[in-house]
Amino acid sequence: MSFTVVIDGKPCAGKTTQASLVAQELRDRGVNAVNIKEYSRANALLRGIVDAAELTRQRSGKSSLELAISDALSFFAISASYLSNIRKNVDVLVMESTPYTYGYSVESADKDSHHSAYKLVRPVARLFNANIIVYLSADDGVLLSRFEHRDDHRDAMHKRQIFHDDSELKKALRDYVGDGRFIELDARGDKQSIAQHIVGKVIAEMGRAGRA
Repeated sequence: MSFTVVIDGKPCAGKTTQASLVAQELRDRGVNAVNIKEYSRANALLRGIVDAAELTRQRSGKSSLELAISDALSFFAISASYLSNIRKNVDVLVMESTPYTYGYSVESADKDSHHSAYKLVRPVARLFNANIIVYLSADDGVLLSRFEHRDDHRDAMHKRQIFHDDSELKKALRDYVGDGRFIELDARGDKQSIAQHIVGKVIAEMGRAGRA
């Protein structure tokens, strides 16, 4: 079974950038690695689903229902990509976010949820065998500055997620894989250096698991 690495964090923390850099760095080191989101976008049908989900998020009327629908679409595409690759001869799968992150998205849209979204997604999360979760953290002000300089039309929903407390999300992720395999990194550093640090952790963990 493939070794799965998840890059997580709040909006604008650099998940997409790091997932791409980590997958490429692994390939440069001779490791057969697949970036799930890039794989999804390379598939015509899945790319359409991913794009539709992104459009829904950007046009969201700030309702948790709309957000949940868009996340479900995106999750379907990611799941299809994950399952199609896990049976192949792929050493490492690199993913952005987990079902718990979608729970965080819904929770941030509904202040009265009382974290129930995490309980709802827990059974789904078990479908993914995450070996390492890397959580990219930065001050809300840093993330807000990145948000304001993006040109992909992200809406107020994403902005709310920046300021929403992510302590419950991090706890859920840490419980999911265990303390030793949950790694929180400062997202403000040099992008390539962060990617190399993550790759070092991945290769070390693969060695301990007898996969390197």
